Formats: sequence, C-alpha cells, structure tokens
Amino acid sequence: MRLAQILAATYSGAILFGRALLTSPPAPTDLAARLAMVPRRGLPLRAPLTIYWSAEQVPFIEATSDDDLAVSLGVVHAHLRLGQMELLRRIAGGRL
Repeated sequence: MRLAQILAATYSGAILFGRALLTSPPAPTDLAARLAMVPRRGLPLRAPLTIYWSAEQVPFIEATSDDDLAVSLGVVHAHLRLGQMELLRRIAGGRL
C-alpha cells in the first residue's frame, strides 16, 4: 500500500510539473490596473467616502458612517483576498 501512495504522489507531481511547463505565465498587472479593478459603482453607500493606499499598499478608509465603513472595508478585503485566492489557484494548478 505504501508503494502505491508513493507512485500516486510521484505521478501527480509529474502531471503538475508538466502542466506548468506547457502553460504560459499570466500577463503582469501594475498597481494602477489592480486598483482600477476595485468596484466603485453599485455599492450601498449613503455618503461619499475616501479609500487611499500608502506607499506600502496599506489601505486607509475615511467614511462618515459605520455602515459605509463596513461596506468599503468589505470591498477592500474582497479585492485583496481575490489576489490571494488567484495565487493559490495558480499554485494548485501548477501555473505559478
């Protein structure tokens, strides 16, 4: 049984490595393009708010109400989490 597990792991590794060799890398995106992907319309906000990013890419949010702050924090978190999820998806698919 142990030999079968080793062979299965070796086979899986070879498949992932082969797929990584055959897949072209994704096109790089710069910071401005990534920030342009943050949704700005259709959000349930009561008042305008400001989201700005420091030089270290730390987001800062200025809102007039807690509800607007929560919505904008969720949008920023989802935007950042999407990048992490995409990275993990590419790692799992052998396309990093």
